[in-house]
Amino acid sequence: MLGTLLLLFILVPVAEIIVIFKVAGHLGWLETLSILLLVSIFGAWLVRREGINTLVRIQGDLARGVVPTKQIVDGLLILVAGALLLTPGFLTDIAGLLLLFPPTRIAVRSLLIRRYRTRIDAYQRGATPGPRMWTHFVVDDDIVDTQGRERRPDRDLPEIE
Repeated sequence: MLGTLLLLFILVPVAEIIVIFKVAGHLGWLETLSILLLVSIFGAWLVRREGINTLVRIQGDLARGVVPTKQIVDGLLILVAGALLLTPGFLTDIAGLLLLFPPTRIAVRSLLIRRYRTRIDAYQRGATPGPRMWTHFVVDDDIVDTQGRERRPDRDLPEIE
């Protein structure tokens, strides 16, 4: 994992510089910098709009007593898109804009949820009326108690009905 990140931190900037030089060779430096600036401004506006829409959906789900899993993943993807748009370069701008458009974001969200569904299991406190209250969840066989109590997998977990 560390090797992959190190490779990305080296290859992405090199690729960005190559693309910027190629575009500047065809269009000119002023035009290239103008395009990068305009894409960043448009991206910031789009990040703000999509972020507010996602926040409204999260608040609506919470008001109905539903855990807003998909909206939280959307919020994370919008945050990543904003970081990509702040990074100067055409490749990161394209990746950021793709994450901001709902159809692409939904596809990436589905992939992420499918990929990590096997790693995260949530347990629900008994069948209580009203909103569901999560008392703990399991991440890679480690139990995280949301109320600050120590749990043991062999005896403390409630049965799932």
